[in-house]
Amino acid sequence: MGKFAERLKELRLQNRMTQADLGKLLKISGSTISMYERGERTPDYETLEALADIFNVDTDYLIGRSNRSMYYIDPRVARAAQDAFDDPDMRMLLSAKSDLDPEDFEYVVGLVRRLKGRKND
Repeated sequence: MGKFAERLKELRLQNRMTQADLGKLLKISGSTISMYERGERTPDYETLEALADIFNVDTDYLIGRSNRSMYYIDPRVARAAQDAFDDPDMRMLLSAKSDLDPEDFEYVVGLVRRLKGRKND
């Protein structure tokens, strides 16, 4: 089985999808997905791009040219990471975890919890 076949199956299973589920998203049959996973067929470029988008990975990762997906498998995590990267205050808060003493970090966490609790009242 080639790298693409292995990675496609791995990503599909990690996302708790059946071959039929993935086929519906791509508007192809589940048996075509099965053939991709067995290495009997390869997708066209548009399908490869769609697979990369569905699993939020790079096409180079899918075809085995890279061992790093360069993206997050869960799209919600990818959005949160991008939001944190784009916002200087979020980057500062995230870096606080490694920059502060554990007691100081716990103080910051407690403060945020109290502020959130007040807002939810």
